[in-house]
Amino acid sequence: MYTAFLNLRRALALHQIEVRWFEAGRSVAAHARAAAGAEDLEFGSLLATGTDDDQARARALLDYIESQRPDLVLINVFGGPLETNLVRYLPHHVRRVQVVHSISRSTYRAARSVRDWTDATVAVSPRIRQDLIRSQGFRPDSIDVIPNSVELNPGASVLRDRGRALRVLVHGRVDHSSKGVNWLPQIVERALDAGVNLSLTVSGEGPDLARLRTRIAAGALAGRSTFLGFVERERVPGLLRAHDVLLLPSVYEGLSLTLLEAMAAGCVPVASRIRGVTDYVVADGESGLLFPIGDTQAAAAHLIELDRNRSKLDALSEAACRAIAARFTFEAQGAALLSLIQRILREPRRLNEPLPIGRWSLPSRLRPGWWHVLPAPVIDLLRVTRERVRFGTA
Repeated sequence: MYTAFLNLRRALALHQIEVRWFEAGRSVAAHARAAAGAEDLEFGSLLATGTDDDQARARALLDYIESQRPDLVLINVFGGPLETNLVRYLPHHVRRVQVVHSISRSTYRAARSVRDWTDATVAVSPRIRQDLIRSQGFRPDSIDVIPNSVELNPGASVLRDRGRALRVLVHGRVDHSSKGVNWLPQIVERALDAGVNLSLTVSGEGPDLARLRTRIAAGALAGRSTFLGFVERERVPGLLRAHDVLLLPSVYEGLSLTLLEAMAAGCVPVASRIRGVTDYVVADGESGLLFPIGDTQAAAAHLIELDRNRSKLDALSEAACRAIAARFTFEAQGAALLSLIQRILREPRRLNEPLPIGRWSLPSRLRPGWWHVLPAPVIDLLRVTRERVRFGTA
């Protein structure tokens, strides 16, 4: 989320628009320590409240907004339930846009909870726009599709020294519920069984990291795998350039920054086909390869193909770089956001009346849903089945 903020900041800076973040909580020092090593504090404000009480934090945020008098407030749904809910309490003169980054049910419910207090909604992929209109009652003219942007990587498409082993990278949050990481060992071991010489690098942290380590250590991938843990932002482009393939077996995404960054670096994506998301970025067979969600055999077949056909690997790498340079730049995102902001300021929507801060409460749509109590395999099955039934994929 913070990388998306930095890229958005750079995109709007092209139009002399400054974007800053702000946060409120008990201890400024604790937040500062959490941000150590990054430029976070240069672009934002930490508001010490002496308490972590939600109403006190919300009041501090409202007071700060009033004191700064911004032209516009951007809210990342579901960046946090408190921050999302704050939209319902903003005074009318503060224009506001919600940005929806995920196709998860929880995120959609959160977006619906503040829909009638929001001037406009930005969906980072066409799928999000379609879903919000279909399932959450959003008006088509209230949602703009403005994808994330990434920094381009000049020279990334130059023919690489590929080496003998196919270098496969998994990068990002190590979490099966959204990223499908429990399928990784089966995908890669199927490729090994077919004679593919490969190495696997896992970069990132998350709740399923220990389980993934244990599973890989006990299988055919032992000795072929490297776990890097957290990788600082400035090291990510080099990491991506050092690998041939990004393996992205996600269950759901909004618009993966990892996918965009990998393609900008010439790292070929082998990714789940999430309709309106990954196929919005990747032209299957032209700038990357897609497979049905959870289909480990199809994913492995793509790795086998790329290992045996290095010319295709090179062609996909070059096409991936071109695809990002054509559509997902700071210039494209900045121009689209500028147009949206100008429209909002020129023709503000009639919004619901702001709620009094003395009656602070979280609506039901901003609270955890019942499905979170289901076992992980059941949730997997429901998500994959829903996707395949809706889009008719095998």
